Amino acid sequence: MTPQAAARGLAGAYAAVSEQRRWVEDHGGSRAGYVARYGDSSAPADERQGDGGQAIYNADIARLRDLEADLASLAGRAALARSRARR
Repeated sequence: MTPQAAARGLAGAYAAVSEQRRWVEDHGGSRAGYVARYGDSSAPADERQGDGGQAIYNADIARLRDLEADLASLAGRAALARSRARR
């Protein structure tokens, strides 16, 4: 991987993390916020959306953690590419 390719990859990964963070904030920002917005998972189906706020929050946070892990991995590879390019 060239340093230029690493930089492009980092930019895309950072944008994805930022977008997911905004998504979480816009949809409740916390487990309690999601429950307030989407309903409690234990509520009857007609009183909640989908599987309820807890499940939706867990899925959104899992996606955020995956994106953050991807970003960290790319950052490590970018640093390696830069060090190799200096040799």
